[in-house]
Amino acid sequence: MLVARLREDPAWIEARRHWQRAYYLAHHDELKRIQRERNRSRYARDREGVRAEQHRWRTEHLERTRLSTRLSYHRRRLRAGAAVIKADDWLQLLERYGGRCGYCGTEGPLEMEHRVPIARGGTHALSNLIPACRRCNRRKGTKTEEEFRRSLAARAIG
Repeated sequence: MLVARLREDPAWIEARRHWQRAYYLAHHDELKRIQRERNRSRYARDREGVRAEQHRWRTEHLERTRLSTRLSYHRRRLRAGAAVIKADDWLQLLERYGGRCGYCGTEGPLEMEHRVPIARGGTHALSNLIPACRRCNRRKGTKTEEEFRRSLAARAIG
């Protein structure tokens, strides 16, 4: 009965979360090693079952799978200490733009576009990202957002 009341107490819940986070950080490598071993032994026992489960999950969560693939590319590219964009942050950014390209407003598959390209000193921070369709992303190249918007305006006039 006392345990049930404790589990409902917000202060206890917060203290428990704090303890769990501290434990996770202190034992991160060991916990990852245990998880890897567990996953490997499960895969060794039931290779086809694990593959079928992974395939089912990926087909049910296509957008999440594509996003994860894109983010893994960026993580590899910026492993030297730059910011890592989390999937939830990217999804919130997409929501802010209504699922449309930040330049032309078209719907469809969107890519992470850097307002100031990394090649020109930009960072991989969320504040420097904008969702862009493939066409706009390729056309922009290494221009800054301002330069690209000026070229779009010039094309619209001319």
